[in-house]
Amino acid sequence: MDSQKSFDNNLTNVSYWDKFYESRTDISVIETHGFRNRPNRIIANLIEKLGLENKKILEIGAGDSAWLSYFARKYPNSYFVGMDYSEEGCKRLSKRLVLENISNVDVCCKDMFSDEKELNNFFDVVLSFGLVEHFSDLSYVLNAKKKFVKKNGYLFTIIPNMAGLIGFLTKKWD
Repeated sequence: MDSQKSFDNNLTNVSYWDKFYESRTDISVIETHGFRNRPNRIIANLIEKLGLENKKILEIGAGDSAWLSYFARKYPNSYFVGMDYSEEGCKRLSKRLVLENISNVDVCCKDMFSDEKELNNFFDVVLSFGLVEHFSDLSYVLNAKKKFVKKNGYLFTIIPNMAGLIGFLTKKWD
């Protein structure tokens, strides 16, 4: 893919994400039990309906991903890869995996727009949680993600709803 197109398409950059991950001190976890965690339970159920047992799963934008470790623990016979272009995000994800004693995840510090082809058409399921909204051209980003999915595989992405009061407060807080 044209790297200039990728650069022009970004609404954030690697420096932003490195600083974001450097500033974090917490380690979030995914909880699915109880009323407060209903959104997580719904998301987990939707993804699990795709079939994760004995599959190859990629999460793009996985710097310090709580979702990746959640699914990797639940499906120890599956192979997971967490991809992020932020070196700091990849370091945090690696530390998380060691702390949580998770061994079925590889961390790939790579830009999803790169032309390297070793992971193309390799994964049964490709996930992202809050990634595509950081780019101005949605179809370009979805096509970049699609190249990693095997034939008859699944591409699952969540775009956070940043409208209304919650979006306003989140933008002010950021």
